[in-house]
Amino acid sequence: MVHCFNHHWWTVLKQWRLGLLLSVGWALSLFLLPPAALATETQLHWQGDQGYQVRANLTYPDTFTTGIAAIEGVGKPKQLDAVTVRVYDPEGQELAVYENVVAGQSGQDDFLQLHFDVGQQQLRGWLDIGGAVGEDYFLKGQPGVGLDLFYLDAQGKETKVDHNDGQVSLVAG
Repeated sequence: MVHCFNHHWWTVLKQWRLGLLLSVGWALSLFLLPPAALATETQLHWQGDQGYQVRANLTYPDTFTTGIAAIEGVGKPKQLDAVTVRVYDPEGQELAVYENVVAGQSGQDDFLQLHFDVGQQQLRGWLDIGGAVGEDYFLKGQPGVGLDLFYLDAQGKETKVDHNDGQVSLVAG
């Protein structure tokens, strides 16, 4: 009978220690491990006079609420986690998708230019997003002044596909 009594208390003690260990571990993880960074997204939408469209998703840290999120050519973007650009023809068919910034890193495109005022939700300065090699599309110009969609053929010749007077809509996601 004593043996059963001791076994029961030993089992209870082991369970209690395991529970305590798990509780302490959980509490420590709250203080020692930083929370996963959350992101905020803004969607850019451009439509040319001929009906072509460019849509881009800009993702930046949710803690970044004022200032300029930017990328200029090859290098580490400033406060940009991701920039994905999609190009559509006038019938709404997707022509191309470009990952200009992935996981806070830009590709090897020297052309890339984007300056986004997070607080004001406005583009600033020169814009050049999209593809960079033969048979790619890219949008470039100055918001509020004029933006052109170009096609770069396999030989490197740029052809203007569409244009608007610089109008771009931005929607915070």
